[in-house]
Amino acid sequence: MENRKAIFLTGCIMAAVLTGCGSQKQEETSVEMLTQTAPLADYSAYVTLGQYAGFEIPVEEAEVSQEELEERMAQTVEAYNYLYAVPVQITDRAVQEGDTVNLNFTTTVDGENQEALAGQDVSYVVGAGAIHPALDGQLVGKQPGNTYDLSCAFKEDTEFTGLEGRTAIFHVTVNYIYGETQSAVWGDEVAAAMSGGAYTDADDYKEHLYEQMCAEEKETQEKSYRDGLWESILDGCTFQELPQDVLAENAENYYQKTREQFEYYATYYSYTYDQYMEEIQGMTDAQFHEKAYEYARAELERIYAAVEIFRAEGMTFTDEDYSRGVAELAGNYGYGSSAEFVEAYGEEYIREVLIVRQVEAFLMEQSKMAVQAG
Repeated sequence: MENRKAIFLTGCIMAAVLTGCGSQKQEETSVEMLTQTAPLADYSAYVTLGQYAGFEIPVEEAEVSQEELEERMAQTVEAYNYLYAVPVQITDRAVQEGDTVNLNFTTTVDGENQEALAGQDVSYVVGAGAIHPALDGQLVGKQPGNTYDLSCAFKEDTEFTGLEGRTAIFHVTVNYIYGETQSAVWGDEVAAAMSGGAYTDADDYKEHLYEQMCAEEKETQEKSYRDGLWESILDGCTFQELPQDVLAENAENYYQKTREQFEYYATYYSYTYDQYMEEIQGMTDAQFHEKAYEYARAELERIYAAVEIFRAEGMTFTDEDYSRGVAELAGNYGYGSSAEFVEAYGEEYIREVLIVRQVEAFLMEQSKMAVQAG
């Protein structure tokens, strides 16, 4: 068996194939022709097939209600307000305590500029004492649009090194006072911004959202059908003990690759890894490690069953099929060539992934959806 150093349990390649990602037809010039160098593995020692055709898989009706559409529109407006809505800039009254003001300021001590005490477009809550406690009282009553020299004496125990017991002059320009944020409602402005200019009419954009949601529902329905079909097929199979070395390697690869992603997310959201796992993923690292083995076993069972169905049906997988499939996946994952992709993932694994896709398409034609009315 070939080295599976970048096995599907990195969680991306197999998932992409099983959800139909990367199924676009490749241009002739983009396909690097490859030759399969080894026979397809025989997994009959590990799986005995049961029924794999003629199922009726219950799925929910793919429909979008008016309430769901309105909820998506509300979410779009909320996103617009988060991204684009800005507070009103008040300039026609004096600053009051509790106001949030926008300031530019520089600072000098004995005529020397203090670069550490300078800022542009700084938002400051008057009364918070975040810059210097004495500054708060002096800002009250100041008029936006004007520049003021405000004297502040630092105490001996100040946190600003070198300014102990010295007096600083803050040269402060009050740009404006923050007023209430003016939230937008559904309309042409929201449509244009959130569609990147593709739609300038709110009704047209609403229709686009509806069509998009309908497509999403169809994808969800198809995924439900696919998942339900595989569940029925695998339930009918009899599996012997899977090869432990492959299972362990796949599980560990999936665990390590996915943990790297979780660690990144934890850092992004200022969590420790353990905090992220418990609060966001809802499990400990040890539980996640166990799930990696469950995932590895489930995917190996799917591959083994698909390969045996492929054999049982006398299906073929030509070098052209292989070349086109590799080109699709290599392009999706940013590889410069098909050969580089094969070097990274291995011929055996890639071929099996592509055979799963071929077998899955065949199986979905041999059974049918049983649509349940909502």
